[in-house]
Amino acid sequence: MKRLAIPAVILLIVVAAWLIQRSHEARQTAGRTVENFLGIDPAQIDKVEIFAPSDTFCLFLEGGRWYLDNATPRKADSLVVANVLTTASTLRVGDIISENPEKQTEFQVDDASGILVNFYGDQKLLNAVIIGKPASDYAHTYIRLRGENGVYSASGMVTYTFSRQRTQWLDKTIFPFDTSRIAAIDFIYPDKEFRIERADSIWLVSKSPHQDKIQADSAKARVVINLSGGLRANDFVNATDSGKVDFSNIAFTLKATLTDGTSQSLAFARVAEDAHRHYCRLDQGTDVYVIYSSVYDVLAAEFSSFLP
Repeated sequence: MKRLAIPAVILLIVVAAWLIQRSHEARQTAGRTVENFLGIDPAQIDKVEIFAPSDTFCLFLEGGRWYLDNATPRKADSLVVANVLTTASTLRVGDIISENPEKQTEFQVDDASGILVNFYGDQKLLNAVIIGKPASDYAHTYIRLRGENGVYSASGMVTYTFSRQRTQWLDKTIFPFDTSRIAAIDFIYPDKEFRIERADSIWLVSKSPHQDKIQADSAKARVVINLSGGLRANDFVNATDSGKVDFSNIAFTLKATLTDGTSQSLAFARVAEDAHRHYCRLDQGTDVYVIYSSVYDVLAAEFSSFLP
């Protein structure tokens, strides 16, 4: 009995300490509240630098859209960037939790483990903040202004807004046009080729050389058209895909032609039949996108699938 009692006492002490800590944080958070703690306006921000322990990112605005700085700048996901700017401009904090520099590591707001974020506007540093770990209630996040010792508890799960992998900042849009602009889609396989094309309010389907055209099942055609317009990748190629991507062996090519006569082709590399990740790239692009089977199986259609 005594042997069982000792662990039980230890457990009670640990639980009591945790409850005291949560109560302490709650009292501090419930005090003074500062809205827009960083005092920044999203409309003024044109560059964001993020220094995370694992990587460094620079997002910049040019020509009305955001890019991720790299050897070759790549389009950033506008929704992700918008979330960053909104989060930064709506940071709400309570009273200072600690001003002891030695405790910064405990909150992960020290220079080594924290995420430093610099916000710029017109080549001027507007503000800088270090994002730490989530609080124990998972409703607040520890933060610290760069150059200051005060640690605050900010409302919300802020950490995950800034702790992204490189590809998670990138724009996954492949075909950025809406469905009303699609005039035709060609399905080009190594041994066959066919097309669905718009004819006023209906869709026609035909095999190459497209002399004999028949009316396609509009519902079936619409499924592919809706998926193609605004097509987004599920992921980008990463280290786990090493050795699996071979564009010298094409499974099929999807060619979308728009009403203005322009076209874009998306080539899919051949992969194992049981593969869940399918690799594709645009004819004029360098990015290799990953499409999951649930999307690929719809895009890699057969002629018969469009028949009434």
